[in-house]
Amino acid sequence: NEPHHSTGVYSILNNEWILKPEKKPIKIDNINVKLKAERIMDSIDDLYAEMKDDFLATVSHELKSPLTAICSFSEILKDSEHLTEEEVIHFSEIINKESQRITRLVNQLLDLEKYDTGKEPLNLSIVHVKELFEDVENALKGELNHFQSRLIMNISREIQEIVIDKDKMMQVLINLLTNALKFSNKNSEIKITCFKVDKIIHFEIEDQGKGIDEEYWDLIFEKFFQARNQTLKKPKGSGLGLAISRKIIRLHQGNIYVKNSTPNGTIFKIELPTNINL
Repeated sequence: NEPHHSTGVYSILNNEWILKPEKKPIKIDNINVKLKAERIMDSIDDLYAEMKDDFLATVSHELKSPLTAICSFSEILKDSEHLTEEEVIHFSEIINKESQRITRLVNQLLDLEKYDTGKEPLNLSIVHVKELFEDVENALKGELNHFQSRLIMNISREIQEIVIDKDKMMQVLINLLTNALKFSNKNSEIKITCFKVDKIIHFEIEDQGKGIDEEYWDLIFEKFFQARNQTLKKPKGSGLGLAISRKIIRLHQGNIYVKNSTPNGTIFKIELPTNINL
C-alpha cells in the first residue's frame, strides 16, 4: 500500500515517495528588526514628502513675487487716471520684466522635467570652438554693456573643433557667464577658456567676484538652492540654471564643478570627453 503524502510526489522509477518542502511564509521573528525596518520606510516616506513639499513651496514662492508685482502695477495702470507718460512706461516695463521672469521659470521647470525623464536627446554635431564663443559673446552683448564688462576668450591651438550639442552647450555657457557678470563688480573681465589635456576637453569660466564658500561647491548645483538659501548674498534668480547646466553636461558624458580662483573670484570648470560619437 502506498502512503498518502499531500506534500510529496510518487517516483515510479525509484518506487518511493519524494517529499517536497512545505512553503512557509517568511516571518521576521525579531521584533526589533521589524520595527527598525518600519521606521526606515516611514523615514523615507517622510523625506520624500518633505522634498516634494519643499519643491512646491519654492516654486510657489518664486512665482508669487513676480505675479504680485504684475497684479499691483496692473491695478495702478487701470485705476490711476493721472499718471504721467513716463510712469506708464515705467510700470509697463516692470510688468513686462516680471512676465519674462515667470516665462523663464516655467521654461526651466519644463527643461528639468525633460532631462529627468530622458525626453531631451542630444543633437550632436561638429562645432568650431571659435564660432561657439563668438555666438555666446553676441548673445551676451546686452549683459556685457549693462555691467560695463569685457569677455576675454582664449582657445588652445590643439582644440579647434569639438562634438557637442551646440544649442545646449550655448545654454550652459551663457548661464555660467551671466552668473559671472552678476557676481562680479562692474568693469570686470570675465574669462572663458577652452583647451585639451589628453582626451579631455576643458572649458573654464572665471570671474572676479568674491568667490563661493567651499561648503556650497556641490550644493549650488541642486535645484532651487539659490532661492532656498537666503543666507547668501546673491542677485535675483530661480536657482535652476546650474541644475540644468549640470544635467546638460552629464548628457555629454562630462563633468562640471567649481573652484575658487586666486586672489578672488570663482572658476567653473567643464570637462568633456573627446570620443563622443555622432
